[in-house]
Amino acid sequence: MNTLGQRCRNLTLLHKWTQEELANKIGVTKQVVSNGERNVARPEINHLISLAEVFDVTTDYLPC
Repeated sequence: MNTLGQRCRNLTLLHKWTQEELANKIGVTKQVVSNGERNVARPEINHLISLAEVFDVTTDYLPC
């Protein structure tokens, strides 16, 4: 089963974005993206919504 971090990482790679590019798109730091991809921290709800928007997926697709 994919975790939120794994799904975000896979979607980032699919879009050929760097962590920094994704961070800029959702208004956070690269460290926040990195921590999320490593499942060190979960995103705030507003960041989860932003992730869904930039990846063009639903919010319930992201977290498992």
